[in-house]
This record gives sequence, structure tokens and C-alpha cells, in this order.
Amino acid sequence: MLTAPKIREHSTAEEFDLSRTNNNERKKTKIKTNPRKIKFLLCSFMLISFVMGLALMFLAADVNAKGHELNSIKRELNSWQISNERLQLEKARLLAPGNIEGIAINQLGMERPQFGNLKMITTEEIAIAETLLSLHNPSTNRELYVADNDSSVSLMAAIANIFSGWAVIGKH
Repeated sequence: MLTAPKIREHSTAEEFDLSRTNNNERKKTKIKTNPRKIKFLLCSFMLISFVMGLALMFLAADVNAKGHELNSIKRELNSWQISNERLQLEKARLLAPGNIEGIAINQLGMERPQFGNLKMITTEEIAIAETLLSLHNPSTNRELYVADNDSSVSLMAAIANIFSGWAVIGKH
């Protein structure tokens, strides 16, 4: 099938005139640029970009260092938690009543108390101990002295006197 070429609406002379008027307008609106200003703007843009890149690099390095520090602290925390759990298990084992008695007998050389070694303390002995304790306390009784051969009696000596019958030789 054959077709005819399209007919243009405008003549070539009109187009030529339009192109001349467009070029004249373009010349009038064209901005004059100074090459020095362009170079200055490009250099300043490059400098700002370089500084921003350095700042981002330092921030990334700081974040990386903080991440390593955080991982180190997490590892240390984990080891402390494991150590704490181990010590709590050991504490529970050592505080078991049967284990306390075993440690006292085996490691410390203690013996189970015998009925013959026990002494019942009477209320009179408690009253004597309280009196001696109050005499020994210098803040409440500064004027009172209990003299034994011209020396004051200490608390430990008073307790030793009360329990001397059985504490030293094991009899009551």
C-alpha cells in the first residue's frame, strides 16, 4: 500500500523566522558565568564533601569501637553471672545442715556434745553476769568499780569466773 507524505501546516519560511526569534531570546536570557566562580564553587563543594566524609568515617569508627566495648562488657557480665550461679550453688551446698555438721567435725575437729558436758545456767548466774556486764560498761557506770586485788574486772574475766567450774575442766 502506498501512502502520501504528510502535509505540513506551516511553511518552512515561518519556521525559519520562529527559530531566529527563539535564538535571540535565548541570547538575551543567557546568564553570564565567570569561570573563577565555577571553580570556587566546585572546590568548596569538594572540600565540604571531603570534610563530611571524614566526619562520617570518624563516627563509624566510634560506633565500631563502642560495639567492641559493648561485646567485651557482655562477655564479662556473662562470666560474672556464671561465677555468681556457681557460688550460689556452693553456698547452698555448704549451708545444708548435714554439711555444716560434717565440716565442724571433720575439718574443725569439733565433737558432738555429750549430755555430761552440758550445763544448765540458772537465773542467779544470769543476774550475776548482767550485773558484771553493767559494771563493765563505762558509759553508764563511770563511778562504779569492782576491784579484785586493786584491778577492775573485765567482762571476759567475769564470764570466766561464772563458768570456771565447768568451762575449763569440762565438769559442772
